Amino acid sequence: MINISFDNPLLLLVIIPLLLLVTVPHLVAIRHENRTRATTVSLVLHILIVLLASLALAGMRMTTVITKPRFTS
Repeated sequence: MINISFDNPLLLLVIIPLLLLVTVPHLVAIRHENRTRATTVSLVLHILIVLLASLALAGMRMTTVITKPRFTS
């Protein structure tokens, strides 16, 4: 089982304005005719960087619990 916890969960709210800051200029600047694979990859990478930076800022911790199975004979 994997437990996910945050040191400061309120900082997760930073994700929303940062995603808007990344996506809105992209959608305004790039018209439908000019969308290429490079611009799409760039947008996806920017979104990934924003998400990972926000999760790191909020202090994300993942804890894995491993239990030993009991063998009965």
